[in-house]
Amino acid sequence: AAAMPLLFWIYLPTRNANAFDARPDSFMVPLFLWGIAGLQSTSLPARLAGAAVFVLAIGCKETAAILGAAIGMAWIAGAAPAHTRGFCRAAGACLMVVAAGVFYIDVTLLPGAVGGSYSYRGLYAHYGENALDVVAAPLLNPRTFWWQLTQPAALDYLWWTLAPLAWLPVMDWGGWLVATPGYLMLFLANTPYRV
Repeated sequence: AAAMPLLFWIYLPTRNANAFDARPDSFMVPLFLWGIAGLQSTSLPARLAGAAVFVLAIGCKETAAILGAAIGMAWIAGAAPAHTRGFCRAAGACLMVVAAGVFYIDVTLLPGAVGGSYSYRGLYAHYGENALDVVAAPLLNPRTFWWQLTQPAALDYLWWTLAPLAWLPVMDWGGWLVATPGYLMLFLANTPYRV
């Protein structure tokens, strides 16, 4: 499990992207993988290191908090090895609280502290003024919601991100649970170029 982040960095498309432009995402994914490996261990030092690495991963960028919360949801739902499932459920609950706090700080407090606003807030304005409008979009604005999810660009993006991996990341409900927030974040935005 600890070798997976190294395989991610060795993967040719990742290396090419990093050669073009170093981005926080390049570090975020391996850090999450190492954090998962550490927290799913039975060793206390490995768990402490995993928790520290998760803090680093969530600090990479504001969207990392969404992925962290998704991992926490999957652990709460039982998507962890049987021998560490109880610990991972508790860690998942803590992770969701920390991720929500980091996300709030990143998109509300920090931009306000420097006299601005979160630059991507307008991506979901077509659903309403606040986050609850986005959450309730399937009921309040179903036509827009379902068009965004099933538009050709979204389906094409879904295909080309999962097909090369033989759909293995989503062969289990836990994988779907972790993958869904990231896909929704892209698909529900009002700009199709994001997918």
